[in-house]
Amino acid sequence: MRIVCPECAAAYDVPDAAIQHRRTVRCARCGATWPPSPASASGPPPVREAAAAAAVSAAAQAAEPPPAGAPQGARGNPDPEASAPFGWSGQGSRIVAQHDRIEQLLSAETAGNDGGASAPGALRVGLGWLASIGVLAVAGWAAIYWRHELVALWPASERVFAALGFPS
Repeated sequence: MRIVCPECAAAYDVPDAAIQHRRTVRCARCGATWPPSPASASGPPPVREAAAAAAVSAAAQAAEPPPAGAPQGARGNPDPEASAPFGWSGQGSRIVAQHDRIEQLLSAETAGNDGGASAPGALRVGLGWLASIGVLAVAGWAAIYWRHELVALWPASERVFAALGFPS
């Protein structure tokens, strides 16, 4: 089943078995929640979602070996025509989780392209700068407060304190 987020139009290919009746789903891109319903057939998916779905499919096939009775192709790989991608037990939820993770990575990758900084990232950078300035201010205050001891340990520093207007 293909579901589409009503807020940001992110599209997800989800197996029918993974969707439970009267449950809500959460969008990996914008965080909106909604009760899933099949998307209208509006043509092929956008390139970004198609690339994410292809990456999820490749990661799922590489992550778990085929079951013992699966049909084999010429090189020993499962025959993609003969076996359904979600036919293996427990794989559907793992693929949905991997798809969500890929969507998060793709949305984080494109988030920087809008020119704006994200609020948590900007807050961390601002706090980092504030902490650095605070450390430098405390170090400067300590050097001035204990300048007599510093000049006694390092006589050349007397010229620095004199140039700054702090006689020793």
